[in-house]
Amino acid sequence: MERRATNPDEAFWAFDPFAIVDPASPRYVDLESLLPREHYGLGSSLAKYLTPSDARHKHVQVGLIGHKGSGKSTQVRHALHGLKDKGVLPVFVDVVAELDQSDLEFTELVFVAIRRTLDAVKEAGLEVSKEAASSLWKWFDDEVITLLDSTELGSEIKSGVEGKAGIPGFIKVFARLSSQFRQNTETKKEIRRHLTRDPAYLISRINALLDGFVALPGETSKKDNPKPKSLCIVFDNLEKVTDREQVENAVLRRSDDWKRLHADLLFFFDPSDQYFPKRVRVGDVFPVIKVPMLPVRKKGDPLSTVSKQTVEAISILIERRVDPDRVFEDPLQAARFLARYSGGRLRDVFSLARVACEAAGTRLVSLRNLKGTLPRLCSELSPPVRPEQWARLAVIHATKQVTNLEDDAYLLLHSAVLDYDGEPWWDVHPLVAFDERFPTPSKPPRKRRKAT
Repeated sequence: MERRATNPDEAFWAFDPFAIVDPASPRYVDLESLLPREHYGLGSSLAKYLTPSDARHKHVQVGLIGHKGSGKSTQVRHALHGLKDKGVLPVFVDVVAELDQSDLEFTELVFVAIRRTLDAVKEAGLEVSKEAASSLWKWFDDEVITLLDSTELGSEIKSGVEGKAGIPGFIKVFARLSSQFRQNTETKKEIRRHLTRDPAYLISRINALLDGFVALPGETSKKDNPKPKSLCIVFDNLEKVTDREQVENAVLRRSDDWKRLHADLLFFFDPSDQYFPKRVRVGDVFPVIKVPMLPVRKKGDPLSTVSKQTVEAISILIERRVDPDRVFEDPLQAARFLARYSGGRLRDVFSLARVACEAAGTRLVSLRNLKGTLPRLCSELSPPVRPEQWARLAVIHATKQVTNLEDDAYLLLHSAVLDYDGEPWWDVHPLVAFDERFPTPSKPPRKRRKAT
């Protein structure tokens, strides 16, 4: 069991900004129960879409929009954990870890998703029906083995096909094929060309498998729970792919193909995919759920303002990880500071706290330690901002709005601008506003020097 940190040295590890907190962990905090629903309501929205019922569509696809570091993964895992007793079997695909980010393609995403689905189904104690297994093995034999027959990869897959060992056999074959999708090889390109000749047929074969282990009559999981009523495949970290055109081509422009899959699908998108797409807007092809920043202030408030409710929520986040009185000189003051300068971005709450703990050494974390984090964290967030964009940041800060400009899309993608819910509004990240280049009434934007 995870215990609370009792000094700044231990707290350094408790405040890991990249940790995904398991729903069963004592460190998990249900922020939705602590904050106004109109400003922060991801779990209830997901439950509305993903809970199986006779009233909803048989399969749904949802675009989840939020900044990197906004807590999407942790919150989605908790929400889906709560839907397990409703018959939802979650499947998580880490797009960044599993695929070549510079060359995403629909077919590869599907294959990796099925590979992870097989793992989840095996863990749930299910098997593939004989009819579905036979049909899919025949497809492998006809399509994949024929293509790769003379290669080492083909021999490995052929042995899996000939073994026909149910789900373990399928896992072996899909894992071997999926391994090719992280490499820029001729084999990968040949597999892609071959499998994308007839997308409808490919999807029909995949659906035969999905229907096979979801709809087995009388099956139960190994924990004696009823068989799942639906699969929910989550494409985690999709918003971290730098080249958004790759995501557009593999997901948004293939939305009709994705909708033919017999599973619920949840895609993670960056705000720029919704507000400033290259060609296809998320909301034009999928229902959208937003994951906004914590509501640290209201639209008209200055950057120095912090919401009492959000400070209380951040205090609870801290208390679940550390003994605040043994880590901070003034825990409430620390929570206010973290709320203000994080801008409500959860990753930055923990990054600021962690850097302050590192600076404190063996002493309690002081306000001076916290303030000392600002130059360092500012230097990590500000570099992507181009010289000509500082004036644009000042306009966004003044109007609390973004527009369909390439600069605005870029600033959202790099979290220099954050989005908030309720009445939707946007503002400059407080750590970026800390940069001396950010214009203020007393400090106008620097004029660009003309080239000589």
